[in-house]
Order: sequence, then structure tokens, then C-alpha cells
Amino acid sequence: MFRMVADIQTGDMLNLPVPKANFHNVVVKPSEWQQEMVEGLAERADAIRKGDVDPTVDNILLVTNDGRKLALDQRLINPMLPDDPNGKISVCAENVFRIWAEHSTERLTQLVFSDLSTPKGDGKFNAYDDLKNKLKILHASHLSQRYALEDKILKEYPQEIKRLTERIARYKTDIQTVARNTPADKEVFPPMKIGGILYIEKAEAGKAVIEACKAMEELSPILHC
Repeated sequence: MFRMVADIQTGDMLNLPVPKANFHNVVVKPSEWQQEMVEGLAERADAIRKGDVDPTVDNILLVTNDGRKLALDQRLINPMLPDDPNGKISVCAENVFRIWAEHSTERLTQLVFSDLSTPKGDGKFNAYDDLKNKLKILHASHLSQRYALEDKILKEYPQEIKRLTERIARYKTDIQTVARNTPADKEVFPPMKIGGILYIEKAEAGKAVIEACKAMEELSPILHC
């Protein structure tokens, strides 16, 4: 009847300019709770097919609806169940926050829609409020990390740079000392002073160290030469 009096035009017929949609499918593994509850849905569906349940008590439409809720978040079936940190809402929050962080300088806007679990103002769990809470936590963590980094840049990093600069300077001094005390025609070997005698030959220095060890009269981790 409606088609007899209405002029229906679909999007394909009108050829309206619309933005290009880029679809990204994110695979999220079910929690142990969800896996167990899926088995319960299968048992309910099997009982309904066998006619063991009054349709006014349970039916396939109710099972399908519970399955959609369970696929989104287990707390939509039982609000007493724990939050799954790897669930769909958590993963969505992480992606939303990541996109915001990557494009914060461009001040872009994101719109998030869900055809299930819209807030009703009755205090019950819903996906929208949970998503907002997760985004607030991620933002607070982001600010905390940024402030910690700024504090390190102002306080710790200058001291660390100074310490490393001084260490590099000492290394350069050691290299210059070795170069000054190593004869040009000899193998590069830093001279060693053992028992008051300066050795510039590696083999002779090794023998002197062995003899000094043999001459030790007490067990000591430090050899004083």
C-alpha cells in the first residue's frame, strides 16, 4: 500500500556524494566467562527446538538477543561478572584513544556508535558509560606519563647528560694516556707497573703477574703491585 503512494528513492538511485568508508575488522577473543555462557545459549536453543520450553518463557528471539549482548560484553548478561580487559569495549577504547593521540594536533572528532546497550539513566551497566570511563582512565594515564616525562626532562636528564659527558671525557683522557705511553713500534698494550717495575711487553707483564700471585702470602681479592 505504501509503495503505491510513495516515491521511494534509494541511495544508489540518487547517487549522493558520501564520504569514503574505511572498514577495519578487529578480532577479539572471548573470555572464559563468555565461552561458558555460549554453551548455555546452545543448550537453551536445543531445548527450545525440542519443544521442552514454553515459548512465553524462552524462545529463539530471546536467545539471539542474549547472544548479541554477550558478544558485546558479558556484563550485559550478568552485571556482577568482572570486566574483561581484552574485551570489545576495552579494545575500542584503546583504538579511540590511540587515534586521538596520533591526531591530537589536528583536533579531529570521533563518533562512536553502538546499536546495543544504550544508557537509560537507570544506573545499570551500559557500553557507552563504560567506554567513557575507560577513555577517562586512559587520558589520566596519558597525562601522568607526560608529566613524569616532563619532570625527567627538567630534573633527571640534565644530570644524566652531565654524568655521561664527564665519563666520555675520562674515556678520552684514558685513550690519550695509553697512546702517549705505548711505543709506536710495539703492539698496542697499555704498560703495567708490577712490583715497582714498568712492563711494556705483554708477555713479560703476564709473567710478572703470575710471579706476584705466587708470592702472595694471604688470600686477598685485590692484588697490590
